[in-house]
Amino acid sequence: MKYGQIIPFALAATLLTGCGQVMESTANLIDTAAEKIENSNDDNAQAPVVEVVEEPQVAEGVVTEAIEEPVQTVAPVVQQQAPEPAAPVQKKQQAVTEKHDTVMDSVMITADEGNIRAEPSIDAKVVASSTSLGTGYFEYLKERVKTSDGRTWYKVDYGSGTGYVSSAVAELTMFGDPPQVPGLEAVKITEAQGNVREEPYLNSAVIYTGKKGERLEATSATFDMPDGRTWYMVKVNGKYGYISNRVIEEVYSSEWTDVQEALSGGEVFYVTNAEGNVRANASLNSSVIYTAKKGASLLYMGTYEKTSDGRTWYNVEVNGRYGYISGAVGELR
Repeated sequence: MKYGQIIPFALAATLLTGCGQVMESTANLIDTAAEKIENSNDDNAQAPVVEVVEEPQVAEGVVTEAIEEPVQTVAPVVQQQAPEPAAPVQKKQQAVTEKHDTVMDSVMITADEGNIRAEPSIDAKVVASSTSLGTGYFEYLKERVKTSDGRTWYKVDYGSGTGYVSSAVAELTMFGDPPQVPGLEAVKITEAQGNVREEPYLNSAVIYTGKKGERLEATSATFDMPDGRTWYMVKVNGKYGYISNRVIEEVYSSEWTDVQEALSGGEVFYVTNAEGNVRANASLNSSVIYTAKKGASLLYMGTYEKTSDGRTWYNVEVNGRYGYISGAVGELR
């Protein structure tokens, strides 16, 4: 008898009712099946091993139904690629236009040629130039524009219209040609430090600070301001600025000094008043660079100026500096 012949007997046994009857009948059927298997095989055959699977106990009158477990369908996991971060939006820096509260009323071209453009941009149309107009001075309209390329543009009136001049080729100044100091080569800082400012007044931005003893290239231009200071226009690191007479002394070229001494013929200006002020320029409003006491002899440089108030101003040298002293406080000897 084969294994498959055992199955009908076991199946018939499970159909019997009652818990006790099921177990007893099942055991008898299994024994009978085992005896038949042994008789059907010869003595040398090995009896198959039958695994008895114990059926679950079912209470009488209870009908069991096979509960079909739901098949869980696992959806494939799709890994979504994270989107690449968007490139940052480059904000274009806007030009900044500002009204400029300043005493400076002119723009002076400092390069060989300065172009005036229709807009504050290096790509804007050139509407005029210092060469075509025959002048290096233009009225400053007190408005400047700072662009993203680092330039500052000054708005000017050039006669037949308005336009913009770049700070790369121009500087702010006072109207017309400023007073000049003949033979001035440099200024030497005499205080612990000397500030070079963007414009000739104390509230202007400092663009450079020099140390005591440092020499700065001078342009010979000076500006007498209402606060009593005289500001010298100097050039530092390729940029023009202003330094006060109160922190410097003038340095003249050796050629100029030699010529002036030869022209003077050895004359001196003798102070007859209690004191006499030597001023930077031939004017009572000019700053005082030295005060001489009665009896002092100042080297006369051979030139003088007469002003509308009737004074005669003599050009003299004091401690390596040149200035003017009024004839009202002394005389030539």
